[in-house]
Amino acid sequence: MGWFSKVFSKKKKSTENEKEIQFEDTKINRQAINLRDGYQREKYVRNCLEQIGEACGETDTLNVEYSGVTSYLLDLEELEALPEEEKSEVRLYASKIDSYDKSKTNYQGRRQRITEPQFLQMEKLADEMPECHEKLKKEEEKRVLIKQDLSRLEGEKQAYLYRKEEIIASMANEKGMTIIILCALILLVIILFCMQTLMAMDVKLGYLIAVAVAAIFLTFIFMKYTDASIEQKKVEKGINKLILLQNTVKVRYINNSQLLDYYYLKYNVKNSKELITLWEEYTKECEERKRYENMTSELEKSKKDLLYVLKRYQLSDPHVWLHQAGALVNRNEMLEIRHELIQRRQKLRKQLEYNQHIAEERKDEIKKLVEEYPEYAKEILKIVSEYDEK
Repeated sequence: MGWFSKVFSKKKKSTENEKEIQFEDTKINRQAINLRDGYQREKYVRNCLEQIGEACGETDTLNVEYSGVTSYLLDLEELEALPEEEKSEVRLYASKIDSYDKSKTNYQGRRQRITEPQFLQMEKLADEMPECHEKLKKEEEKRVLIKQDLSRLEGEKQAYLYRKEEIIASMANEKGMTIIILCALILLVIILFCMQTLMAMDVKLGYLIAVAVAAIFLTFIFMKYTDASIEQKKVEKGINKLILLQNTVKVRYINNSQLLDYYYLKYNVKNSKELITLWEEYTKECEERKRYENMTSELEKSKKDLLYVLKRYQLSDPHVWLHQAGALVNRNEMLEIRHELIQRRQKLRKQLEYNQHIAEERKDEIKKLVEEYPEYAKEILKIVSEYDEK
């Protein structure tokens, strides 16, 4: 099997970090679902599988990003582990690049459109823009839509709950009316009996009228009570269906929120609007700097020399250090980069753990169904197999 068989593999032991993570999810009241009903059972199983698919898809995407961040950290460790003689050679070329960059800034002698850290941040993103902006904007728009879906589902659920309360109150009233009618009938029969025995009156017609009126009212109340009972079951099914949908949407919302938090940390912005504004200012800044660059040849030569040295080592991407030469000279800058990378990797790990938790939880739910309802095991496993083939 494919991704689903991976999910059904043995659980790994939790680490200390995993124990600190809090997972929140709306629990389904399975008692309110008739799992012996084929339609409801299939809907429930498919919903669990869809959530597993969502979680596994996110995991694949996050693993790619996680590998990139990890490679970056390994490069950093590789550079720090170099012998002192080789470190000195790297620092020599890096200090030249850093010096040329600072001289260029001083030469310009003007107020920059954006700060130097922002410029360097945008410079690192140059190969990804404007795609990363579109990606961030798309996720923000997706969050708005997900919030609207959650709000709509919650509104529908509250409407169902309100209707359920109305039905319960109506059924209670109908029970009360039934008791009142029965009491009135008994009282009327007693009065008629007294009139018959004490006053020797012919009250047969009275008996017939009393019983007939009571029967009509009781029949009417019974029909209303039956209709209300049927509607109550429909409303409860509707509530459970909405909870199932809410679970799926909540998984998407948490994934979306955590992914946006990661992007904001990665791009060091608050929203996509700020990112595109920085990018536009960065573009203008580049155009102005090009007019005043008079030392390109020396700067490029130093970069080539540094790149030539870095390519001797086992670095996944030596080019990135050409834009962070100061970090190769200044240990504080290197520590800041390490701290940022660790934060990014923690964010990714937390999201990976969340998706693994969702997948495991839904997998366990399906396993429980198979164990609790062995007569439907083949049918459930067939549905699982169909999703696995997709």
